[in-house]
Formats: sequence, structure tokens, C-alpha cells
Amino acid sequence: MYRFSAVLFDFDGTLAYTASDVWVSVRYGFESAGLILDEDYAGDDRNLAYTVGEMIKALYPGASEEQIRIAEENCNRHYRYVNSFDNTVMYEGIKELLEFIRAENIPCGVLSNKGHISLSRLLKEKGWDIYFDRFQGTTDESYGLSKTIRLREFVKYFDISNAIYIGDSYTDITAARDNGLLSAGVLYGDGDRELVKREHPDCLFDTAVDLLDCFRRGLF
Repeated sequence: MYRFSAVLFDFDGTLAYTASDVWVSVRYGFESAGLILDEDYAGDDRNLAYTVGEMIKALYPGASEEQIRIAEENCNRHYRYVNSFDNTVMYEGIKELLEFIRAENIPCGVLSNKGHISLSRLLKEKGWDIYFDRFQGTTDESYGLSKTIRLREFVKYFDISNAIYIGDSYTDITAARDNGLLSAGVLYGDGDRELVKREHPDCLFDTAVDLLDCFRRGLF
């Protein structure tokens, strides 16, 4: 097989479908601030690219800063400590892919925009932490930093002489390129497919099964 020195992933929309559970917490945050989350808006998972504050400003231009603060704090608290992640599932083929990578003894990691507390709890409760040598979400210190900067810090823990970063958003592709990694874009996640394509990643995959097949057959 084609031997990578490390395989690194984004999480939401790349390894697992998480949108339904994220919307549960967003809805809770809205309601805690006396607002109603528009169901048509929540029906488009691409809107999860926005912060709760940005969502409120788009849907309720007259909302107060206090309402935004309450909604954001309660959404974060709910997702970190209350959300049961019942609807969060790995995409078809991902578990097999992670087991394949582990069997080949290739270092594997996750760098996600999800809050680190939430990411850690989710991985451990699902039993998925066993697949990763290291995983990192956003913290108070890294909140607002670009994916490029965060990936630059994350890869210090890996041999990146022949590493790949796999994600579903255009920022994943640019972050990989800016840090000297191969990039793979997946088109089945939450990201904007056209924006991913425009960044011309080294590889593009329509499904996670296609990604698995490429690893198994050493087609990179």
C-alpha cells in the first residue's frame, strides 16, 4: 500500500455525521434566549458553518447582545455536558478505514473545529478514541484562530514528511496545503462542495466508501 507517515482528519462532516445533534443544542440555545430556530434554516446543515451569534443576527437582526450571549453560552453548555449524541454516527466505511489505518500502524489524528471538551466526551462515549494517537478541538486559547494556524501546532506531534489531512471544507484544504501536507477533500459532509472543489485538493472523494477503497488499494 501507499505508506503515509501520518493520516489526519477533520471530524464533523468527515468522519461522522454530527449535524442533527448539533442542531439540538443550537435549538436549546435559541430557546433559552427567547428565540425560535427557523426549521427551514436548521434544515440546511451548511448553516452550521456559522456561529450561534451569526445565526441569530441573520434570523433576528434586532436581537440584543444579551440574547446572543445567553444563546451562545447555553448552546455550548448543552453540547458539552448534556447532549447525548444519539444521532451522531460514523459515515459508512469510516470505521473500516480507521481499523485499516490502525492495523497498518500508521499514526492517526483528528483536528476539529468542535470544542475540545465536546470532542473528547463524544469520542470517549462512542468508544472512537481508540483509533487516534491524538485529537484536538478548539479551546479558549485557540478559539478564532484559523485552521491553518491550528494545524501548524497540531502536526508538531506527528511525522509529516508524507502526511495527509482529510476534510470536508475548503479551509481544511488550504490548511493542509499551507502546512505542506497532502490534502483530500470529501464531498459527502457539511461543507460547501463547490468551494472544496475550487481549492483543487490532491484527492476528491464523493463517499467515505470511496476513501476507504483508495486506502485499501493504495491509489494515492
